[in-house]
Amino acid sequence: MVKISPAKSKREAGLQKLAGIFEEQLTSLGFNEEQKNARVAEFTAFVDAKVASAKSAKLLKPLQNAAPRA
Repeated sequence: MVKISPAKSKREAGLQKLAGIFEEQLTSLGFNEEQKNARVAEFTAFVDAKVASAKSAKLLKPLQNAAPRA
């Protein structure tokens, strides 16, 4: 069993909430699943690039790219 720290758990909950909001917005704009997956991939790449270029990059980990949903 892997123990998750409270901070990591809070971060994960925040990321889940952000993902839900992002998906709702894309759905309200009329995007289909393929278009949503493409936008999410673009956004993830953007965030990963910003995290990697941050001065404190050694303290931050890039987002894990999840497999697109069908």
